[in-house]
Amino acid sequence: TFFLRLPFRRAVGRDAVPTVVAGDIMVGRKALVVDDHEFNRQIMTDLLGRMGATATSAADIESARDAFLKNTPDVVFVDFELAGQVGADLAKWIRTEAPTGRDVPIVATTAFEVDEVRRQCEEAGMDGFLAKPVTHVKIAEIMSRIEAIRAGDAPPTPWTATEDHSMASSIDLLAGGDPEKRAKLLRSPWKVLLEETAQALRHARRGNLTVCGSHAHRAVSAAVTLDLRPIATLARDLNLAANAGDPEKTLALARKLQEAVRSAHDQDTG
Repeated sequence: TFFLRLPFRRAVGRDAVPTVVAGDIMVGRKALVVDDHEFNRQIMTDLLGRMGATATSAADIESARDAFLKNTPDVVFVDFELAGQVGADLAKWIRTEAPTGRDVPIVATTAFEVDEVRRQCEEAGMDGFLAKPVTHVKIAEIMSRIEAIRAGDAPPTPWTATEDHSMASSIDLLAGGDPEKRAKLLRSPWKVLLEETAQALRHARRGNLTVCGSHAHRAVSAAVTLDLRPIATLARDLNLAANAGDPEKTLALARKLQEAVRSAHDQDTG
């Protein structure tokens, strides 16, 4: 009898082999994530990686086209409201011009689901719709439904993921039980929300409504990620007022938004 002792270290970080989550619906797939919000791209690509997929990302339609042609993804997740662009335009290009684009599942993501957004997505040839915050559970559900519909095993409606899962579950998953990593993940959307809110108010005061609306749009996404729905709604109202060219309403909403964000941040940080 003999014993052999081999030294080893526990795999951490990039060396670790993560457990695949939310079933095997995404295992082995190539995914393209298109979102103008850096944190959203990071979270979605990390989640898809944990689900067994290989994900690339793009911040706008032009770079998304390049990524599509280079990587030939098996599925595309595209934010409906990109900065100065509409995700439906990318879907139309994929369906009509991109090689192999006719059969690729395309899923829209957005902070607010409204009938007009859904109509534009359907007309552009998209397959599904995910309300932010996007989680691994929602991704698995919508992909399973798309496959069932295409196989003729399910009716084509409802068109969205029905389960309402908090972003907290996905943050906890990515943090892996590490409180410091979890706090670090949440600092990014808070930083974005505070900065975008301040910029929105600054430009509202100067009468730069178009720029104010762009900052409000990014504030919506950050607020949804933090599960701050009332603040997300307020930022959305600000975006609409700015885009409508109403300076008085825009300024009033920008002030109200900053007060709400500061109050929520003070409560969160204790």
